[in-house]
Amino acid sequence: MTDAANYFEYIDKYCERTVQGLWGEPLNVISNVAFLIVFLLLLKYFYHNFHGRYRKNWDIAALIFLIFCLTLGSTAWHVFAVRWALFTDIIPILIFINLFMVSCFFRVLNRKLIGVIALFGFYQLFNYLIQRQFSIETLNGSIFYLPVVIYLFGITLFVSQFRQDLHWYYLASTSIFTVALTLRTFDMSQCDSFPAGTHFLWHTFIAIVLYLLTMSLMMSKSIKVDANIDFDKK
Repeated sequence: MTDAANYFEYIDKYCERTVQGLWGEPLNVISNVAFLIVFLLLLKYFYHNFHGRYRKNWDIAALIFLIFCLTLGSTAWHVFAVRWALFTDIIPILIFINLFMVSCFFRVLNRKLIGVIALFGFYQLFNYLIQRQFSIETLNGSIFYLPVVIYLFGITLFVSQFRQDLHWYYLASTSIFTVALTLRTFDMSQCDSFPAGTHFLWHTFIAIVLYLLTMSLMMSKSIKVDANIDFDKK
């Protein structure tokens, strides 16, 4: 098979898909509406509360845009179920996770540049070690998100002590993320008892998580940090 043909390789990864075709995963496709709703809600809040300060809050604007990209990418992936569409799903997720981590370290944890570099470096090292020890298909592919949920638990512990104004956002998002990850993990193993699978519920819950995490950045006091990285004060 040529490299070009690889991009059109059919991939069946979910309980709901039993045949090839554009509507092989109707619930997984329709549930992407949750991402679209979250995108619109966040865009509306950002527009009304950061008017005239878009450039200094570029990180939040980028995160909101990435949720829109994820809406399109996830829809394409669950409609076409081929390799090129998988990349349209994965790439916005990867960029969102990494940008959110950096923004959170600045805005929520109030770290300066050297602290952000250290925390982000440890996160990437953790990712690397996980990938070395486990196959990407471990836990039905959910191993990919393990470093994220562990870091979220750590951030939740931090805000419970030092950022009470944001504690609810992180407690709720981490709890919902854990439930969502469990549902994603058991999707294929429960096909016999639940043919529709659980992946559409992953979409619904993770959309709520993305909303809470992005809102936590907008509700946080913005700060000024080293290297002229200026997150404007509200």
